[in-house]
Amino acid sequence: MRRNGLARLRLTCSRRIGSKPLDVVTPADCADALRPIWLEKAETVSRTRQRMYAVMQWAWAHGHVSSNPVSVVDHILPNQGAKKEHQPAMPWRDVPAFTKARLRDIGPSDNTRAALLFLILTAARSGEIRGATWGEFDLKAGIWTVPGERMKAKVPHRVPLSAAALDIVKTLKEQKQHKIESVKQHGRSATTILAGQRGSCRSVSGHI
Repeated sequence: MRRNGLARLRLTCSRRIGSKPLDVVTPADCADALRPIWLEKAETVSRTRQRMYAVMQWAWAHGHVSSNPVSVVDHILPNQGAKKEHQPAMPWRDVPAFTKARLRDIGPSDNTRAALLFLILTAARSGEIRGATWGEFDLKAGIWTVPGERMKAKVPHRVPLSAAALDIVKTLKEQKQHKIESVKQHGRSATTILAGQRGSCRSVSGHI
């Protein structure tokens, strides 16, 4: 990823400012370098701009330039338009009614709704639930331990399971109706219990 970012930085900057000394690079130069992708590739231009900004910040800190020309390109380039909005969250007061109306009677093979209800009861991320393995659950103690390698912060996370959440896990295990899929997680094989619910769990949970 880092190598691709540096390649993009060189590609974007080489024609416009690649041969110029840092102390003569102007805001207009930086804007010209970003202009070809400014309106077409929002994510790419954001990352490239961040890298350009970091380079010029370093140069400023070490006395090679007297300011950062990347910081003012917004005043030169056209408006990129409204930013993409995230899905609105369901107000927490509406969750009990939603759960009662949509998730009350979950059939033995209805893994999607089981995953969603488990997400609501544990406040976990959908990816953590989809990648959960049986080895992470201590059914006697009622604890779900998500290993650090699957956590965003890379720190193990212990989740006390309520009676309702624990019942979901036990039911899946007893009925053996859960989705079983062998996948690679960080180079190791793992058998996930709700692996097949990627699209459904993510799309529905975005409303909670």
